[in-house]
Amino acid sequence: MARNGLGPTERKIISLTLNEPVKAVILTHTSAYDTGDVVSLQCVGSGYPQPRIDWTFNGLPLYTTGRREVYGNGTLVLHDVSKADDGRYSCKVSNQQSSSSTSTYVNVRSEYASKC
Repeated sequence: MARNGLGPTERKIISLTLNEPVKAVILTHTSAYDTGDVVSLQCVGSGYPQPRIDWTFNGLPLYTTGRREVYGNGTLVLHDVSKADDGRYSCKVSNQQSSSSTSTYVNVRSEYASKC
């Protein structure tokens, strides 16, 4: 143990936690789909602590039901889309420190329009 003329030394442990603001990005290259298509939207969230990803459709929460699958990795899959699936899809990435959201629009063409 080190000594000096000022008295005994003390040992202290300091813990440092770095937080990174969250960021949300939707990875999609297409916004127009035909009736019956499968649509896959990927929301990528970054930040520390590890963020949670939630989806909404026209402002209402989305969960896995029927033709919709919501995965923990941020992927939203819509099976056999119809005009009822037209609208704004938003993902919100959040943790205890901050939140971020982004949106994309899905336009489903009717069967008639896709044949023209």
